Amino acid sequence: EKSYEHCQQSFLNLLFSDDAEESVLSRADIPTLGSFRSASSLKAAFGGLPIKGEWKISIAVSQPMYSEEYRGSLVNWELKIDARPCEDGPNARKWEKLQSPPPNFSPRRLHTAVAVDNSVFVFGGFADRRLNDLWRFDYDANTWTELSAANRNQWPLNGQVSFLGPFGLLGYGGMAKYGLQKQGHDLWLLDLFEEDWMPVPIPQALSEGDTKYFNSGIPYSRYLSSLALLNNVDSIYKSYDIDRDGRPMLLVFGGDGGLLHNSQVDSYGFMPNSFFDDVWFLSPGGIGVSSSMSLRHEDDYCNWRWISESTAFNIWNNTCGWDSSNNHVSPEECHLESIFIAAWCQDQYQSFYMS
Repeated sequence: EKSYEHCQQSFLNLLFSDDAEESVLSRADIPTLGSFRSASSLKAAFGGLPIKGEWKISIAVSQPMYSEEYRGSLVNWELKIDARPCEDGPNARKWEKLQSPPPNFSPRRLHTAVAVDNSVFVFGGFADRRLNDLWRFDYDANTWTELSAANRNQWPLNGQVSFLGPFGLLGYGGMAKYGLQKQGHDLWLLDLFEEDWMPVPIPQALSEGDTKYFNSGIPYSRYLSSLALLNNVDSIYKSYDIDRDGRPMLLVFGGDGGLLHNSQVDSYGFMPNSFFDDVWFLSPGGIGVSSSMSLRHEDDYCNWRWISESTAFNIWNNTCGWDSSNNHVSPEECHLESIFIAAWCQDQYQSFYMS
């Protein structure tokens, strides 16, 4: 009963973090010092809720009062956490309505939205017509600013999904004036600095039952699909037995095949029988090392752009970064490529529709 009075604090000084490089299970014995990943994810233990700060847990081993008592050691312990969202306070889970656009902003869909630092640039989209305006929403200041768009009707494809990554801007799919792009020829790469689109061909691998028009080794032509970057590619390669020649790896889901026969238009103007529900890994082999974008260094192409009062800095503030406090001078034309470069220079990799 009184053995607790003789408990001594252990000499363990461990920090458990999901971001640590080494797992605590990688050691044969329990380590006494350092940072390690726990046996199970801390984020999973908290149900995905944000973890703020550090908690300390002291583990004590009871010392015997008499030498003839049985001696033991701690070999395992477990911490069970019952977590729930805060109901109030700054970390409470809630929706907060931000500033709505001004009256001259047309409500829209299928627009291009690109995040740069603490701003979101919104270009084009569709309302009762195709739109070609450009806006910037600064969510720290909670303000909308209309800019002068230089890329009016530049993109010939509707519903093309794009991913901005270290290799440049990768565009997939899309609906042209006379239909979808040809299957296997619907992947393109843009060098942001050369402003040059290059096709990224996918090798044909016909399987039994395929025809020259439909190849089951690659997805059917489509538009309005989704495209996302996958981080934990090592587990994907292992789980799906995929060759490690394609980094980075992207995930493509669904889309619209644009089939206009044997169907009635739904309330949104789409043909329900042309929707896809398939999922694909996109592993564009070599694109991460062969793209000229990957050979460019941020020191050479980015840092000088943000030097205060430099020519590039002033150009940005007069175009894409313009605001109404700029001596009431109208904004000069902002190019979408300039927005892409600004996001690329800050490693803000993201996917979006090209309107």
